[in-house]
Amino acid sequence: MNILEMVKLLKAYSNSKKPFYIMLKKIGNEIVSLTIVDYPELKKWKAVNKHTYSEFLKRCKSTTNGVSFMSISGRNKLIIPCKPAKHIQDFCKKNSIEYQVNFWNYVFKQAKHEETIYTHGSEVGYLHVKIKRS
Repeated sequence: MNILEMVKLLKAYSNSKKPFYIMLKKIGNEIVSLTIVDYPELKKWKAVNKHTYSEFLKRCKSTTNGVSFMSISGRNKLIIPCKPAKHIQDFCKKNSIEYQVNFWNYVFKQAKHEETIYTHGSEVGYLHVKIKRS
């Protein structure tokens, strides 16, 4: 599966009433596995929380798709979109296919050749993609 195919699938799935997160495994620019997990806990976010990542959002420019930085623990790289979204479902509903493809291209460039990437994040009401370091 490529990024465009994934984005179209997630855009269609985001029309369900169930919030979800994704976990994917990539090798190069190819998605070798994609898991969509219904996650009702994300319903608690009624609004986007820009405060948590405000320091990093300052780096967004009109041509920027996302911003990357290391997690507090230093074990994982985090990427946030410059266009605010509470979680991946909200991101897919709000944004065009083109923007989503550009964002995921940015995410993939931040990752090494073979990585696990996921959007599970129930502690912050702002979509953040985590690249799990091996």
